[in-house]
Amino acid sequence: SAASRLEDSNGSEKRILDRIQNLVQLLGDDKYNNSIVQLLCQRITLLMKEQYGASDTTHHWIFQIANCTEDIQSCGTFRKAINFRINNTITPLLSELIALLDRNANLELAIYFESIPECYYELWHHLLLDEQLCVLRYNDMVSSTTLLPRTRVPVLSDGAGGKFFKANFPFSWLVQEVTSSIHMQEKFLKVKPKVIWMSFESLFDETPLGKIINTHLMKNVEGEQLIYLYLKDFIYMKIYPTSEEKYIVYECVLLNCIQNMISSNEGDEFGVSNTSNIQSTMTIPKIHCAYEDSLQLINLFEQAFVLRSDLGVNISKKISTLRESEDPKLKCLELVLLEEILSLCSHSRERTSKLELAEKYISYIRKWQPLVEDALCLLDLNRDYKSYHVNIRKRWNRIIAVQLFISHCTLEVGLEVTENSINRLFTILGETPDFASLKIINNVLTVLSNCLKKLGRDSRAEPDQREKLKYHATKFFVSILTDLTFKYIENEDENMEVIRLLMGFVTMDENSLSELLTEESNVNIFTKDGLNPSPAFRTFLLQMLIKHRPDVFRQHITAYLRETVSNFQDDLKQRDLYLLIIQSIEDLFHQQYKQYDREKQYQLVQSQINSKRAPTFDKTIVTYELLETIATQRFICIHISHWIIDSYNLLTIKSDGKSPDHEKMKLISSFKDMCELEGNENLHLLLLKNIYHQLGSETLFLITDNDKCPWIIPETIMKSISELPTTVPDYFIVYGEEYFIITNKMVEFYSVQKKDVLANFLSTEQGKVERDLEYLLYSVFQEVVKFFLVQEGEEVINLREKFFVLLEYLNSDLASINQEVKDLTNQIATNNLGNGCLKQMILTDRSRNNEIFLTRLIYHSAVMFSFKKYNNLLLPIALIYENPKVLEDKLFPTMTDDQFILIKDSIPDGGMWYQCPNGHPYFIGDCGRPWTVSKCRECGSTIGGTKHKLQASNEVLDVTRNMTKSGYLIGKMNPADNVFAGERLLDPASVKIIRVLMDLSFIWSSCSKHPIDKSQALPSLVKGGLDDPRGLSDFFYTHLEKDVKDLTKLTGKNFEEVVFIIHLVLKSIMDAAKQPCDVETNLTSYELREQWESKFNDNYIQPILTSLHTDVHKQMEQVLSEKRISNNPLLRIVYEREEPEPNNHLTNLWRYRTIVSKEHFSQIFSTADVNTKDKC
Repeated sequence: SAASRLEDSNGSEKRILDRIQNLVQLLGDDKYNNSIVQLLCQRITLLMKEQYGASDTTHHWIFQIANCTEDIQSCGTFRKAINFRINNTITPLLSELIALLDRNANLELAIYFESIPECYYELWHHLLLDEQLCVLRYNDMVSSTTLLPRTRVPVLSDGAGGKFFKANFPFSWLVQEVTSSIHMQEKFLKVKPKVIWMSFESLFDETPLGKIINTHLMKNVEGEQLIYLYLKDFIYMKIYPTSEEKYIVYECVLLNCIQNMISSNEGDEFGVSNTSNIQSTMTIPKIHCAYEDSLQLINLFEQAFVLRSDLGVNISKKISTLRESEDPKLKCLELVLLEEILSLCSHSRERTSKLELAEKYISYIRKWQPLVEDALCLLDLNRDYKSYHVNIRKRWNRIIAVQLFISHCTLEVGLEVTENSINRLFTILGETPDFASLKIINNVLTVLSNCLKKLGRDSRAEPDQREKLKYHATKFFVSILTDLTFKYIENEDENMEVIRLLMGFVTMDENSLSELLTEESNVNIFTKDGLNPSPAFRTFLLQMLIKHRPDVFRQHITAYLRETVSNFQDDLKQRDLYLLIIQSIEDLFHQQYKQYDREKQYQLVQSQINSKRAPTFDKTIVTYELLETIATQRFICIHISHWIIDSYNLLTIKSDGKSPDHEKMKLISSFKDMCELEGNENLHLLLLKNIYHQLGSETLFLITDNDKCPWIIPETIMKSISELPTTVPDYFIVYGEEYFIITNKMVEFYSVQKKDVLANFLSTEQGKVERDLEYLLYSVFQEVVKFFLVQEGEEVINLREKFFVLLEYLNSDLASINQEVKDLTNQIATNNLGNGCLKQMILTDRSRNNEIFLTRLIYHSAVMFSFKKYNNLLLPIALIYENPKVLEDKLFPTMTDDQFILIKDSIPDGGMWYQCPNGHPYFIGDCGRPWTVSKCRECGSTIGGTKHKLQASNEVLDVTRNMTKSGYLIGKMNPADNVFAGERLLDPASVKIIRVLMDLSFIWSSCSKHPIDKSQALPSLVKGGLDDPRGLSDFFYTHLEKDVKDLTKLTGKNFEEVVFIIHLVLKSIMDAAKQPCDVETNLTSYELREQWESKFNDNYIQPILTSLHTDVHKQMEQVLSEKRISNNPLLRIVYEREEPEPNNHLTNLWRYRTIVSKEHFSQIFSTADVNTKDKC
């Protein structure tokens, strides 16, 4: 009856029958019958006493039943009453006790066999009898719902991952748990690794478990050998090998580690290789210590067996062979593992005979690469096998070199060009190539040279295929240097020749290259037939040389400068080299800076300021010390510019009253002292350029007005600025000559204050009137910005009167103007843009610089919407303003697709998908049918089921259905979210630009006066994140600001320049207003949305993104060329228009350069083709 209440975790019916047979055999065993029955009775009596307070005697318990007349009456007889009480009281306790005894089939170990030493059975009985070790409490048996003994009692399995295994050692799970808890205590003691196991053994021997083990096993020769059975159980509990071969591997790992403990204690170099000798000294504490010490190697084997299931067979055979020959390699299984992996990954002609096979081969190598690198690191720690490590590392590097060649050249250029080169590379490198030697580098370059020559002779090759191969061959060579050369360069003579060769590439020294390169390997990066001669390649080499061998680099570059130059009056080639050296040193400082916390960052900058405060060398001669000083001061200057902006409140026109960071102010003061001591005007000007490129041109005017900033601008420049009228850039100048004419008329209008000036100018032609009005509104905005930010006193009143004259003219004299335009004109003329919905759009002397930029951008989009200057291609965005109600069931551009399909495809076959009552998906593995209930992580609803029956409120999920939702799905703005991803065919920058346009449409729509139905429809488009519909404009303003800031990282531009890019996008949309739209704009399906995104991106965004460094820069210069701005010497300086003095070539070394972020770098590669200069 008790056995029938048990429930096995693996559901095996055979196990149930075996258990009953074992119980019958155990209780009928003549040798141990009495003791087993006695043990069971003792434990049951203790449990009854714990719950019921029963006496130790059975007679007293029967006497209580006899006195319980209710039980006898309900059952009919006294015998039936006893049976009833037994079934309800004794049987549940016996079930729990049997479940404990048979955990991991432990019950079978109590059955007596003459072949097993008697001490084994004595241990079994003593562990069961000790209630402090073999804990069984009545409260643990009670159901949490009924508060009665459980009707079904689970029989637990302790194999790794909950898997079932048959124990070989009595109560091994109990021994493992108790020993592990002792081991955890011991690990907190600060003892040396060599003696930790000795200390652990001493502590273990003093515990009740240790005393029982020592009493019954360790003092008996046969018992000591039985500890080996515990090792087997331990492996299954911790690792659970799925085959006998894998068990042999894990067993050997632990035995090796145990032997190392013994050998290190005895001073034996290699110890013994025979397992039988270990058993006599093996203890349970040693097994636990060995597992902890070997965990890294065990994990490596587990990963290897996942990647290759039959690997365990090969390694187990190798172990047997090594054991028979007593080979020392047996003591270093990481070496055995690496040799097997290398044999699996070795290149052959068949593996790369086809392009798809080559692709599979490098994919196979990449799967093994992390594991091999970890194994090599582990092998490197074993000093006894250093020679093996070097050999294995070189063999693996050979495979990696072939993999890199296939990845960079074959897959990108084509197999027909490189097939023979793959085999040639593998052969020419040799068995154990040293990539830090000149010979191997020459061999690599020889293969590349042959590839380029072969393609040059091939008449079938496409025109751009050669350039493509040069580009990817350069990438391959860079990868070889990064991954295989610089890591292993030492002070050997042959390694120094490699450095000389790389320095030859850096300095463009033809003599050095011809001396070190062989005739076959002469793939000079500066010749027509060489590698790609990009500055990035030389900069890379410089950075790697400075980083890995700074002493050697300094020695070589100092000697080169001494031999080749004496002053700054050399050719452009030399000045380029100086810039490369400066930029490389500067970039390494930035890399170091990013790795530190804030306190260490301050310390780094302060130490650099102190080291360069008073240079003692001649600054008129080019030396390494001079170039290093300039690089250091450039690095300092960038971070000081950040802190000046923050500490001097340059983000606002007036101070916000916050106290600046004391440490930052201290560093700024130190930098100021350094500037005064240096007397270097270039340092001041570079600081100005850095501030400008972070914040924009309007910030320069704030610097001139800030009483803390005069020291930043040289006195001569400050004097010339003070004589100029203050003005602000006009970004609407991009509209060209007609806009210039309007702005000039506006100036004339303000001077004479007669509306006839404008009325006589404006044409009566309908189309031109609207265009002139559009330009007029832009011009009005510019004057408003100037008026509210700059003007004071009586000029405020006079200018306001002029605005109202203009407003009267627009409202009364122009019949073609519509109501929306009238409202917009009134809003801007009265500085009430957006009807007061957004305080950020109300310009005051406290407006942040970025707020002014965004307000100008919102105004530009407002003009576009008011004049309806766009074609139907903009409808998915324009309808947010025009008629938001029609978009309620439409898909929005750039919203992320349902990720469920990707998640589903990433899960191996098997299992089933379900959804909770609220539609949230969840997965059940194995058979896919529910066995337990849980809570939905999204909403907390009950999910799952019991006994393969699904909860009634849950449903099977249709995995073929796309569950992407309609509407705006971005949610609340998270300032810490710095993940930039593309969507479908859009790159990250295109996604952000489209979202900026959507933000603008939402903002202007929420600030406009709509009918009630439109006003109510607008918040319903936002799915999540909008807590209060009344805060819709603020909600999207924060998104707008965040999206623009994200674009600064993606494009490498400052905030002002990114806003200007959006102005250009708006202009291109308005210029194309009369063009037909040939794509569906009703985004009701995923395919239509993707088609629209692609068309919109191609028409309006990509033409601008692909010319960021040319056309956009020119148009930005056009903005600053306006006569009221172009005369400002400060702007000429920050845009570096000033020509350096004829004899002052040092100025070229202080030119501004953008620090490229990883986001900007990724964006460049997602938009540029292989021949684009941006990639260089």
